Amino acid sequence: MKKFLKINAYIISEETENIDLRFNIIDETSTRLNVSSININRKKLSAFRPKLYQIFNDSPDLFIFEIELPHIISKQIIRRINQYIPHNIPAVILAKQIGEPILKINNNTSKILINKPDNVREQKWIKETVSNFWYSIIFNQQ
Repeated sequence: MKKFLKINAYIISEETENIDLRFNIIDETSTRLNVSSININRKKLSAFRPKLYQIFNDSPDLFIFEIELPHIISKQIIRRINQYIPHNIPAVILAKQIGEPILKINNNTSKILINKPDNVREQKWIKETVSNFWYSIIFNQQ
């Protein structure tokens, strides 16, 4: 049975810029197998890297990432998330911004699926978020 990792971020306090990251491991039937969370400061997002590594060490067969984030922190986390995934993990990253899927990166097949950006600003965000290599794949496969 496949296991999936879903990450949700919630803003705890606008003043202190603290966020709560929740890590849910679920199976194919959406049954929760494990839930954990950490509180980190928005300015120190790399603090979630050890937690990510621990999750993958405990469950090396996880292969899908789903990340749902509030709009104001999505760019910062997505820019870093690809660095923190162990390279041997065949992870799919599905980034959601305000509930809408923005992009998927499959480390195993190097394919990206993306909702076609509606505007130039969104295209610019994607280009800044992923490398030029990924960017060329995104727009050439449409």
